[in-house]
Amino acid sequence: MVAAVKTRLLTIDKPVLWQMLANQPVMALNLLHVLSQRIRENNVVLLSSIELQRAYRSKPELRTLIFFLEFQNRPVRSPFGTRRNGSG
Repeated sequence: MVAAVKTRLLTIDKPVLWQMLANQPVMALNLLHVLSQRIRENNVVLLSSIELQRAYRSKPELRTLIFFLEFQNRPVRSPFGTRRNGSG
């Protein structure tokens, strides 16, 4: 994890966290809200990425480039029996 500004981090052991959540239901609800919001935001980012990939794949002028890039990243077997990627 990377912080954008200087940050101090508080660690809480799992049993202590569970005890705090059991004793303070509002804290548990707030944690649930924060984590579910993060999941929703990540879903939006993933969906946007998938839509962009589909849009680029449908453009004929980019198909050759995409094929080339995928071919370069695919593992291939060299004549010497060792595995390496297609770029070298």
